[in-house]
Amino acid sequence: MRFLLKMGSEMMIKSPGVRRQFLKKLRRNILLALREDTESSHLSGGWDHLFLDVPDGEAEKTSEILQKIPGIHHFYQMKEFPLGSFEENLEHCLAEYTSILEGKTFVVRCKRTGNHDFTSPEIERYLGGGLLAKTDAKKVDLHTPEVTVRMEIREDKLFLLREKIWGQNGFPVGTQGRVLLLISGGFDSSVVAHIMMKKGCEVDYLFFNLGGVAHERGVKQVTYKLWNDFGAGYKSRFFVVNFETMVPEILKKTEKKYWGVILKRLMMRAGNMVAQKHLGLITGESLAQVSSQTLENLAVINDSSVLPIYRPLFGLEKREIIQRAEDIGVARYAEAMPEYCAVISDRPTTCAKLEIVKEEEEKMDEDTFLQTLEACQCSKVGDEDFLPEAIPVEETSEVAEEEQIIDIREEEEIAEIPLPFEDILTISFLDLEKRFGQLDKKKTYLLYCERGVVSRGLAENLIKQGLLNVKLFVWKG
Repeated sequence: MRFLLKMGSEMMIKSPGVRRQFLKKLRRNILLALREDTESSHLSGGWDHLFLDVPDGEAEKTSEILQKIPGIHHFYQMKEFPLGSFEENLEHCLAEYTSILEGKTFVVRCKRTGNHDFTSPEIERYLGGGLLAKTDAKKVDLHTPEVTVRMEIREDKLFLLREKIWGQNGFPVGTQGRVLLLISGGFDSSVVAHIMMKKGCEVDYLFFNLGGVAHERGVKQVTYKLWNDFGAGYKSRFFVVNFETMVPEILKKTEKKYWGVILKRLMMRAGNMVAQKHLGLITGESLAQVSSQTLENLAVINDSSVLPIYRPLFGLEKREIIQRAEDIGVARYAEAMPEYCAVISDRPTTCAKLEIVKEEEEKMDEDTFLQTLEACQCSKVGDEDFLPEAIPVEETSEVAEEEQIIDIREEEEIAEIPLPFEDILTISFLDLEKRFGQLDKKKTYLLYCERGVVSRGLAENLIKQGLLNVKLFVWKG
């Protein structure tokens, strides 16, 4: 099976030298993406199109891969024939379209390259008339046809094109340098990763872990999907910084209305220290979506970074971001991802003053921050050991004797939807691990949160430490 690939629209307006570089990178990315999924493939052509030949049995799988490679505007499955007389060309069209045209309106469209003794409209009229006469097509419709019979004539070759399939457009990954994305696994940062790869960037990921093994595994799952689907042609790195050590520093030593801004400033500082040959930091922040993302607060956050900070979603609304996440297939991951950063917020300011924030930061232990960064771990997305193994956690919806529920939600959530049970402990998820060892060891504790993600992460952490008297509580009320 042969595919005809058309380049990204922005590539077509580049200077000849730049376009050649982009095409070279695109060819490499295509072949790398196909290497593990097709038995053999051959790529030819250039400048404004590419021909890709794969075994017939690999056509469907190849089509799925091509749809996800940035730099391809659209493509067709096609069949190639020697250019013959009008009558011979009609026979080829009849063989391909007789069954497709039954009962439908259609139009014939032809693009032509080379010197011929006929024009494109002439062959379109001839083939259109022949197909109408020799098939059960309804009629020719030049404006809103149900079927378009597409063909290209290049010198002495006739190409019949099947349905147009849209690609990612954009630039080939690797043509615009490497950036470091601060990823949470939610809607915003996942959509940003896709946008930056579509614009030709190689994206590495920096994850600030606030929720243990389960949180890390969830973010790695969405990272792997993004890289596997849209990152053909490069190896992506994933950095993990355990920021659970910094949260107590912020909560205990700084004024609460600055917590969110200080946390973001620490993350930007960490990003600058982790970055190597990266050309900038990328975030999923959108103007005024939360308190830390007002113009005043973002200006204070920007002050903490030497590298430029890019925010591709700055002017988008949340519904637009969610729709994009659904379009690229990561919404189901984002929906289950808890917003840990939102917990570190209590009546936050929307107009922080830089000099005051700096004074608050001086109250924290700088050595704790540096030690946290020294423990940063790096792995390659897609390696066999990239995804941490899940630790089995028992679930229950009933409270037996010698069992007690621990509600790890914040006070506002508990007040809004209280659990209808007696003798419930309320311990914030930030404090639970420290306090768990002080609890009655004869009891089994049932951890509860609304989505079950944070509670599962804590349960896995406790079990990993050898504390087996813990389960997940699933409330079906």
